[in-house]
Amino acid sequence: MFLIAMIDKEVSEKNLDESSFNSKCIDVFLNEIHKVEFSANLKSLRVLIENCLSFLQEEKRKYLLPEDISFVVNQYKRRKFIRNEQVHYKKIINYILSSKNGEELLKQIEACNNYKEIKNTFQKVLIDLAIQKYGNKATAAEMLGIARQSMYRI
Repeated sequence: MFLIAMIDKEVSEKNLDESSFNSKCIDVFLNEIHKVEFSANLKSLRVLIENCLSFLQEEKRKYLLPEDISFVVNQYKRRKFIRNEQVHYKKIINYILSSKNGEELLKQIEACNNYKEIKNTFQKVLIDLAIQKYGNKATAAEMLGIARQSMYRI
């Protein structure tokens, strides 16, 4: 059981009681990590174990509760989702700025007076580029993750 050895190592490094990550918590931990895509990444698994033990120390308790593990895993998933979304949006922005419409978009954004105008301008350009790339509004809307009807409201 590699996971148990990994947990034991982290527990001893943090000078915690061996019972702080008991067998019930290990079962909950195993169930929770199946909900997270690790892609056999041991570093991510180690980080998650460290997060659980750090949570234990922050709460100044002697042992973890199953709901603590669920909480820590959900926090991890939320951070991972946000990082993935940031990468996704950076790719979109780079694609738009590198397109033939990139300079025009920058000029339009500079002419905007507030955030709402910038957001609307960006959305319009993004939709126009998606329609150009995919050939029709239905496919463009699907690829952008929005309803086709919302394309007309923007």
